[in-house]
Order: sequence, then structure tokens, then C-alpha cells
Amino acid sequence: MTMMEITNREDERTALKQYLTRYHRSKKRQAILEQRLRQLRRDLHHPEAGEISEVEARIEKQAKRAERIILEIMDIIDLLPEESTERMILELRHIDCKPWSEIRKTVHLTRTPCFDHYNRALDFLLQTKEVQAALAKYRVFSSGKNADF
Repeated sequence: MTMMEITNREDERTALKQYLTRYHRSKKRQAILEQRLRQLRRDLHHPEAGEISEVEARIEKQAKRAERIILEIMDIIDLLPEESTERMILELRHIDCKPWSEIRKTVHLTRTPCFDHYNRALDFLLQTKEVQAALAKYRVFSSGKNADF
């Protein structure tokens, strides 16, 4: 494998990791939006509060967008075999947001084999047309001002 091929593969892995990390950010964003909506609804009970239906609609739209991102990432991880170690590691890392030390304990692997499985999962996913299409769309979008949403 040439140095350029290795660099390209690492760049692809990095892009996929960034794409998958959106799940965690979207979960956090969704929680913030839900809290904001609850607060607005509580404030609505105050006599001086005005009409907030448009604000509610915008917050709900943002929450739906976060939910869509979560589902997209789950669809990507679903491409891996259900009982595979690779899938378990990706789920623990990108859905459950576990630190590597906890992932290694859960899958009963030392550091190097754990990362080997993780990279194998990324490489497998990068070979699929679904992931390539998702990354192409993500790259176009993330080249704009707001890469998170």
C-alpha cells in the first residue's frame, strides 16, 4: 500500500468517525431542545407570556432534525453484522458514547485488538455505497458554516 493510499484511507476513516460522532451531538442537542420547549411551555402559564406557537414549531423542527441524524447513523451501523464484535464496538463508542477503557472491558479485548476491530468496522462501512453517499452529502454540508446540522 502506498503512502498516498494509507493517507486517503485514514482521511476516509476520520470523515466517517466525524459523521458517526454526530449521533452523540444530536442526542445532546435534542435534550437541550426538549428542555427549552418545556421551559417555554412553563413560561406560557405566566400572564405576561405571549403566543409561542411559532417558537414551539421551530424548536420541534430542530428536534426532528436531530432525530433524523440519529436515525441516519443507526442505519449506517445497521450495515454491520448484528452479532459482530465490530458492530458492538461501534455501538458502544458512537451510540452509547463509552470511553475506550470501558469498551475494552465490555468486549474483553486489549487496546490493539479493540482498535483493529474498530478500524475493520470503519473499513467495511467505507466500502458500502450507502456510507459513501452519506459521507459525500455530509462533506458538502460540512463545508458550509454549520457542520453539525
